[in-house]
Amino acid sequence: MLTCSYCGRENEDDASSCGGCGTSLVDPPAQVGLKTPNRMLAEVQQSIWDHFALKRGRFYLAGFLVGALGGFIVALKSGSHFWLPLAGGFLGIGAVGLIKLLERWQSRLAAARAQGQGTAWKSVFFVLGSLVALFVVALAFAGLVLLCTPQK
Repeated sequence: MLTCSYCGRENEDDASSCGGCGTSLVDPPAQVGLKTPNRMLAEVQQSIWDHFALKRGRFYLAGFLVGALGGFIVALKSGSHFWLPLAGGFLGIGAVGLIKLLERWQSRLAAARAQGQGTAWKSVFFVLGSLVALFVVALAFAGLVLLCTPQK
């Protein structure tokens, strides 16, 4: 059975086009060579992370630079918020710190399991702590968005 790359319908092996939408099953789907600005920004941020965090082990610097770049882009779009790159950088540092904290908690939980200790309460604490941390990050992000939104 051939699956249509457009609509997902299954067709017979000898079919040349999809019975549902008419898309060619013989020719590969056309690839667009253009990248959107958002895709390009994501690739730049990924290359910053790869260069500073993965290759050099400078996770906090990478978090700051990725956040600052995002803040800079938002500042360009919104106009006069010159402080956004700095705020974005500090949010990036906070995000890296949060991830490192959660990794530490998770490794302690795994070590306790390996030693045969009861981990039910520790697991509950880990999940609740993670949710609280995510909530705090969401509030900080929402606060920045509210500060950037023009008042009518």
